[in-house]
Amino acid sequence: STASELCAALAAGRSAGLEGDASADGLGSLGAATGRWLTRGMLEAYACLGAALAEEQAAAERAAAHEQLSGGRARSLSLGRDRAGASYWAIGPRAPLSVWVEPSPRGGQRGGGAAAWRRCVGLAAGE
Repeated sequence: STASELCAALAAGRSAGLEGDASADGLGSLGAATGRWLTRGMLEAYACLGAALAEEQAAAERAAAHEQLSGGRARSLSLGRDRAGASYWAIGPRAPLSVWVEPSPRGGQRGGGAAAWRRCVGLAAGE
């Protein structure tokens, strides 16, 4: 990965003396003999390492979210409609499956957001 390659490059840079501690080696910017110092190339490598680690973490979080969502079900067709025109949808993970009711389009609320939908309660398994 990019992060492991950058870690190896930074280790090589440290071995080559491209960064150090002024109190230990007496080197520093403008003769200052305190604190850590490093070359611009090392600074840029550390910045790239931070970005690479952040991207790896974001990719891991996306993969975890995808894994969590892939365990569920979604329907592209409703289960059916009642006399009032409300649509019924089976949505949720494989067990337990939830049935949700979408209001009738006659009320002008079809797809009208989460507040318009309600979970169907009182159904026994197989009804």
